[in-house]
Amino acid sequence: MSDVGDEVKAQQAKPPYISFKTLSNLWQRLSEDGFPARIDKSYLESTAGGYATVVIASLRWMGYLHEDGRPTEALKSLVVADESGRKRLLAKALREQYPGLEQKATANETQAQLLEYFTAKWGVSGDTRRKAIAFYLGAAKWSGVPTGSLWKTPPSGPRRVGGSGKTTKIDQELSNPPPPPPTTDPLVEGLSTALRGVLERLPKFGEQWTSRERDMFKRAFDNVLEWDYPVSDDGGASPADTGEA
Repeated sequence: MSDVGDEVKAQQAKPPYISFKTLSNLWQRLSEDGFPARIDKSYLESTAGGYATVVIASLRWMGYLHEDGRPTEALKSLVVADESGRKRLLAKALREQYPGLEQKATANETQAQLLEYFTAKWGVSGDTRRKAIAFYLGAAKWSGVPTGSLWKTPPSGPRRVGGSGKTTKIDQELSNPPPPPPTTDPLVEGLSTALRGVLERLPKFGEQWTSRERDMFKRAFDNVLEWDYPVSDDGGASPADTGEA
């Protein structure tokens, strides 16, 4: 089986929990460099291993990759389209992959109902659910699919309730990050595993690298920041807001 086989097969039932910017960056790369015969870990060489696996699983879940990693016609159509065409095609994919969620937005369902939808339908919770919701809200807002006025990306950590020092049950569920691997290097202590993987690709001081290698490093670094270090005050910024497609 190819390297998009066993390790991503278990993740196929989960909706994407990559950043939407990761997907839009991939569109841009494909439109500039053309389509590879297969999108696999080697093609995503600038992406930390664990994150590359999630990217591949997300693309397959959205219908953009075949089982063997070959790009589907849906992905090719999306990449070659102009911005308005991309928005239309992405909106269509979201409506198919998240059935009933647009209707819930129109009914102005609450944040708790949004969380319940993701847990009931796909069994996701905690940080995975937070990232899955962030992806959907980013993709929906960019493509023009309605989102609930009460919906937002869940917080990445527990919130204090009324200064009492207590946290809500749902906050306790959302804040369950894995413990960082032990390290004695103060420069990397406390960093996420994915960010450490990216930083390991940085050449030593004085070494040379190509423009392509540098661009891939910058793109991977940006993607990991979006994934592991989300901001809480971005107001739902989208590629349309930042000038990225």
